[in-house]
Amino acid sequence: MVIAILPVTNINALGASRRDTVVTPHPCPACENTKTLCLGKLKENKGIITLKKDSSLFKCQNCGLLFRRPYASPKELYEAYSKVSITNWQYSQKRKDFLLTLKLVERLVPFGNVLDVGCFCGDLLGMLPSRYKKYGIEPSDSARRLAEEKGIIIIARSLEELDGEEIKFDLIVLLDVVEHLLFPFHAMQKLSSLLNRGGLIALSTGNTDALPWRLMRTDYWYYFTEHVSFFNLKWFKWMASQLDLRIVMLEKFSHFEGSILERWRQLSQCLAFWSAKKCRKYGLLYRLLSVTYPFSKVKKWPEAPTTRLWRDHVFVVMKSE
Repeated sequence: MVIAILPVTNINALGASRRDTVVTPHPCPACENTKTLCLGKLKENKGIITLKKDSSLFKCQNCGLLFRRPYASPKELYEAYSKVSITNWQYSQKRKDFLLTLKLVERLVPFGNVLDVGCFCGDLLGMLPSRYKKYGIEPSDSARRLAEEKGIIIIARSLEELDGEEIKFDLIVLLDVVEHLLFPFHAMQKLSSLLNRGGLIALSTGNTDALPWRLMRTDYWYYFTEHVSFFNLKWFKWMASQLDLRIVMLEKFSHFEGSILERWRQLSQCLAFWSAKKCRKYGLLYRLLSVTYPFSKVKKWPEAPTTRLWRDHVFVVMKSE
């Protein structure tokens, strides 16, 4: 994975705020809007980042970005990612966003320079034919060495090191990376400047527009401690308009396989959890619910249910105009 240690620069916040939006100590890290909505405390999930303080989830009413604050410092993040073991993330050739990227390359990028941001061990780039020149950005020391052994040219350990980069790319890939970035807009701004004319940026990440995500809010399963930014179609449209990019593909997917029946079973669990949580402030109603099925099971669950089979991720491709 890769971190961007970039300062906030001048971007105008254009949207009007809603009545329930308040001025918080944490302005939007993308559009600098100072009126953001706090959605509540996040229960700390497992992850590779150790957070010293409890964090809350915020939403920008201007660009749509959701983000976690307070968070680890850029220095702490870089140190953590540089020590990540190659066993932390295991990738498969059947991984959905890998397959979507390979199809994209076959259709729209017949040759040229390809940059994988957060290339880890170089698994994706290693699947590309030799006619492509392959570049990577990777902070993990052990993963970076493996990528270099595969012939991948590592041009930086973080986006911060890209200042003055003269290489231009026909395709830039960020798969399950942008959710790790403190300042995702500025990362995309820097990367879009490295595209050849007509070049593509392809990325995958969680999709906060997914139905179970909207239901579960701060209880959603995706809030691993290394995840700091959370995205939706509104944000991608805003970002693309700012950077003269055009969205040419958007596909929803899941990293996990399962039956439709199992997918809807997971959603029904989320609905039961959400209903029980909403009723807790009504003492008598909650007590009546808690002894009836399925709510009698909800209170025994050690944590919120997950919907990993749901198509709660999105693959987005943008083209330089």
